[in-house]
Amino acid sequence: MTLVESRTEVGAPEKHPTRRRWAWALLAILAIVAVAWVVGWSPVLSVREVRVLGVDPTVAAQVRQVAAVRLGTPLAQVSSADVTARVETIPTVASVEVRRGWPNVLVLVVTERVALAVVADGSGFTLVDGGDATYSFTKTRPAGLPLLTAPDGPARLAALSVLTALPDQLRSQVVAVRAGTANDVVLTLRPGTRVNWGGADQGARKAQIVTALLVRRPALIDVTATDLPTTSGTLKP
Repeated sequence: MTLVESRTEVGAPEKHPTRRRWAWALLAILAIVAVAWVVGWSPVLSVREVRVLGVDPTVAAQVRQVAAVRLGTPLAQVSSADVTARVETIPTVASVEVRRGWPNVLVLVVTERVALAVVADGSGFTLVDGGDATYSFTKTRPAGLPLLTAPDGPARLAALSVLTALPDQLRSQVVAVRAGTANDVVLTLRPGTRVNWGGADQGARKAQIVTALLVRRPALIDVTATDLPTTSGTLKP
């Protein structure tokens, strides 16, 4: 009987190694192309819903309309910059954040402007937010918002800065704010106390002093110098 010995030589070179590497490289490229197509062009990851957060349903409907994102558009192809630019043309919108809710939802997180005061505007009033953005003309003055009188620029920004820094309880008593310069802010409080506030600095300290002095029902409070606040006159009962 003849025995045939079969053995593989240790260290023998693999047949066609270059061809195999090219095959794996081609498969990798095809996989990348397939993924890119699914993400960028396939209807599998297209917009089926535009979801608006942060506002009431009426404003949400307006945001969707202005955003103008067509359903069926691949989610990856939606331009966040273009959507943001369109939505921020809505006067009441301060900012919008565009998010992609894979696989099929475009999410718009909207921050609305918060009115801080009103300015007289011809036959009506225009709302002003803390960033000095004016919007939403109305013929009747909204309740609870002080009338702002100040020239555009540093004086107006100082007046708005003072209002922003006031605690809610004190801000709710302000019926008017005016400023000739950035260091000459004057508040008028309900039922008639005038407060010479000065500049927007030391807002917390000035608010504490004014709140404490209001119990005396003074006609005038001056906190332009916080180390020496003064009052004069007394409001009639």
